[in-house]
Amino acid sequence: MQNIIYRPATREDAATIADLMLKSSGGDAEFLWHDLVPGKSVAEMMPPLVEKETGLFTYKKSIVAEVDGQVVGLMHACAPEDVEHERNYDIPEDRIEHVKVIFELEVPDSYVLLYLSVSENYQNQGLGHHLLEIFEKDAEENEKQTLSVQVWADNTGALRLYSALGYTVVQQGDIARHELLPHDGGILLLKKDIAPQQKYTPKH
Repeated sequence: MQNIIYRPATREDAATIADLMLKSSGGDAEFLWHDLVPGKSVAEMMPPLVEKETGLFTYKKSIVAEVDGQVVGLMHACAPEDVEHERNYDIPEDRIEHVKVIFELEVPDSYVLLYLSVSENYQNQGLGHHLLEIFEKDAEENEKQTLSVQVWADNTGALRLYSALGYTVVQQGDIARHELLPHDGGILLLKKDIAPQQKYTPKH
């Protein structure tokens, strides 16, 4: 196994982060943003959002896994108060209505995992597991006691990973199948409760 470095992302990682986000999103970005900017693909629209210093997609919310100078894994998370369902593009209302449950399903006051993604050549090697451990530690540092994540119901590999780490399904939302959203069963909301960190109090 090659040496893997886990580190905060930098602006220079934006293009790779954007690619990993799109690969793990299950098509929702493509569905919402396709054909909105003439002459630009969704893959070209995403990196400028990641390069920003603020916003939902900013690189500052990302931790990456790096092998030999190449980013091969991503964990992108934030506190619920930071989740801004910002409309970076003028998205047609019918598209928003189609996937509205994505914006509605949430666990109050949880630490939210927005993206977890590992490059195909590095899957099944423990990177996703380790990135989720980092996610949990970040939640503790932000004084959150609950984790949450949305997963497509037919993403059985991801569901197995989350289940093994103690996540449970708490809600399901229906999303009709579409050629850009090739999923059955809608989307699931998962949560995991974590014990608060015990603070050391010296005895007098």
